[in-house]
Amino acid sequence: MGKLKEYKHEVFVSILKEIRETQYWLNLLKDSGYISERLHGSLLLDCIELAKLINRIIFLTLVLALATTKTNFKKIK
Repeated sequence: MGKLKEYKHEVFVSILKEIRETQYWLNLLKDSGYISERLHGSLLLDCIELAKLINRIIFLTLVLALATTKTNFKKIK
């Protein structure tokens, strides 16, 4: 169980890093005039929504994995 949890954590961290980098580039594009404030705001909200979605998926996956592990452990006793 520990390795699965570590793997999911690493995946989550790497995805969040990618989202932060995307936000950085979006800010750079806006500040340099390549994209409008409106497009910037829309794309930034998309990044935030993706981060929330990914966070929820990983959280629920871990909860399910823990619940399954506890259920299997109770059956063994």
